[in-house]
Amino acid sequence: MLRLFAYICLSALPCFSQEAPTFRTDVSLVHVDAEVTDGTRTLSGFHQEDFVIKDNGQTQTILHFSQDEEPLDLILLFDISGSMRPKIAKVAASARTALSELRPLRPHRHHDVSW
Repeated sequence: MLRLFAYICLSALPCFSQEAPTFRTDVSLVHVDAEVTDGTRTLSGFHQEDFVIKDNGQTQTILHFSQDEEPLDLILLFDISGSMRPKIAKVAASARTALSELRPLRPHRHHDVSW
């Protein structure tokens, strides 16, 4: 009887073992930003036909084309551990300088960041 029970238990094991789930995905749309300059100013007036997108040498179809300005989301993370404390003021000053360079490009619409 014990052998029969062991046989039933061992033969049922394959029913309970499952393969690890596999996750597969594919990219159907890639967002590509481009800015065309002559070295001193941004140029405009381009059309979809003026651009070619290649991926590994293969020309890709441009599905959507726009000349709209897009908002920029910017997140700054600071390491404030003990080893960085002597450098925090310099890092914060650099961040302020970088942010002031971005402000003239496009005014901030929502709220300003406090330092």
